[in-house]
Amino acid sequence: MADGDSVSGAGSEEQKKLEILAVEILCGFIETVQARQADRTEPLQVGDLNAAMAEMINNGRIAKIARVALAGIGKELEGRWARHLRKDPFGRILFRPLSTLLTEEKIPRTVHHGVRHFARLILGEELEQALVHEAEELAKKCAGDGGVDWDRFYRLALPIWWQFAVRLPAAFRHFDARLAHMVSILNTRSGQISLSANVVVRTGKPASTDIVGPAQARLMLDAWLKSVEDLDEADRAKMAAATGMMPSFEELRAELDDGY
Repeated sequence: MADGDSVSGAGSEEQKKLEILAVEILCGFIETVQARQADRTEPLQVGDLNAAMAEMINNGRIAKIARVALAGIGKELEGRWARHLRKDPFGRILFRPLSTLLTEEKIPRTVHHGVRHFARLILGEELEQALVHEAEELAKKCAGDGGVDWDRFYRLALPIWWQFAVRLPAAFRHFDARLAHMVSILNTRSGQISLSANVVVRTGKPASTDIVGPAQARLMLDAWLKSVEDLDEADRAKMAAATGMMPSFEELRAELDDGY
């Protein structure tokens, strides 16, 4: 996967925003200086640069550049995220319950590689690889001339999602320790783990700054739980048939709610 399309590449979304914003402001500053010097023949002085910056601040141009640039950056990051997940159908399944958290920016998209690594630990490598393959084949089945019908994909992918969800209660039997482990995994980057022929996620040493904290990990776990807690009897029976498991989520819910 090319680094330009990797959500988990070096640098955070915040760093990318700052870098692009800085370039936009510098370009605006140069344009302001050029406009001020257009009818002048004397050499440019330091005082002229200070005056140009003061003009940009006073007339609100910096604030306007920031609004426009950040809006564009947001669209670019969303496009990059969409391109990334098109190559990772299993990742889409894991993130489907987290969509509201992502839209409301309660968790960053840079947790993608951590979530994939966490899922592998919960499922075990053999089952995880089987589910990755199943998700890829399902995406092909749901593809047409207009691309993948993702609504249909999500409906048919429920048995894949349930394989992960039913294993959460056992994984969080020792809640505090597992939650701390989850946070550590979500904040890990660098190195690479190959998840399939065309999906690579980064892992290795901790990031220089945390991507998420315990509160955000709790929000993610809460969203995952809600996706299966309120299933009707028919869907619970389908889940049991698909996974061979029918765990109780009540104890995990109590542990999770106890922290709020």
